[in-house]
Amino acid sequence: MKRVAKLWISGLMIFASLFVVTGCHKSGSGDLPSTVVVNPNLLVDKKVDDFQFTNTNITITNGATAFSTTITNTTNQDQYIKNVIIRFYDENENVIQELVGLVVDKIPANKHRTISANHFADLSQASSVSYEIIR
Repeated sequence: MKRVAKLWISGLMIFASLFVVTGCHKSGSGDLPSTVVVNPNLLVDKKVDDFQFTNTNITITNGATAFSTTITNTTNQDQYIKNVIIRFYDENENVIQELVGLVVDKIPANKHRTISANHFADLSQASSVSYEIIR
């Protein structure tokens, strides 16, 4: 099962890389992509259960959002995580989008993994983010 998940993730990453490399949806006019600045509250380090989320990066380009963060196991024991639900909220604390960051593996004691998720929507109106660990 783990192998299938890893192959699926690898295939998804290759597919996403092809979009970047080949310039999918490129207008040909030579215009530079439009990148949006996100709310700094989205990039703040957070601790959830036994995990620390750091080095969060959110890039919104031409209406698509790319998200990545580093998740660190802060315990002295290996911890298994299936995935992380990443929730984006508006200024009224209403959920505007949920993304899933796949881990499907153990994170060794005091080690980290980088998780990423992409969405073909502009999340620049998000004012905060939360994480839910699914084991």
